[in-house]
Amino acid sequence: MAEIRHKRTGTVLLRMEADALALAGADLRGCRLMGADLAGCDLARADLTRANLREANLSGADLTRARLVRADLSAATLQRANLGHAELAEARLPHAYLRAANLREADLTGADLRGADLRLADLQATRMPRANLAGADLRDARVSADLSRANLERANLQDADICETNLEGANLRGANLAVREGHLVRFHGADLSGATGADNALVSSYYDEKTIWPDGFDPATNGLEPGDAPTPGPTEGWVPHRMDTD
Repeated sequence: MAEIRHKRTGTVLLRMEADALALAGADLRGCRLMGADLAGCDLARADLTRANLREANLSGADLTRARLVRADLSAATLQRANLGHAELAEARLPHAYLRAANLREADLTGADLRGADLRLADLQATRMPRANLAGADLRDARVSADLSRANLERANLQDADICETNLEGANLRGANLAVREGHLVRFHGADLSGATGADNALVSSYYDEKTIWPDGFDPATNGLEPGDAPTPGPTEGWVPHRMDTD
């Protein structure tokens, strides 16, 4: 019998017929697991659609291919969690702690990541269109992602690798763009007004007449090119996520 307990009080939040640390494939849709201690648990392929995991501890948990569509992970701890290929469309993750988490090929379409800590996170081939990352910390992250129309206002991308990232139509106002690598980025229609650190960091990338640059920034001097760019890898062969309609 598995018991999921509150991380601080020890209160039993859920009992189920399963190994305590092996909940792979479990049906946990809509479960109320606020503050749950799930550190190191095997939740691969588990269905946590609309589950309430506010302030839960999921450090080191295996959430590979887990379904977390519209789940509430506000202020949850997901340090070094494996979320590869996970479905997190429209999930709530404001102020979540995702340091060094693996989010490769995960789907975070429309997710709320305001103020999230994504330092050292792996966001390669991650789907994040329309995601809200206002004030998020992405220092030293690897962000080869689809961030089209995402909100990155005041986000910190210092020393991040954003090569081949799609930032078409993104809001980057006031962001720290002192990235480590910034090649082949799509800035078409993006707003970078007030952004800092862009000089000598964003090279061999693409933009159009709708791109808004920080005051005094000359894209030509920095090696950026007007016109179309090759489609970034993260969008190739992507299959849309399945959304609930009820």
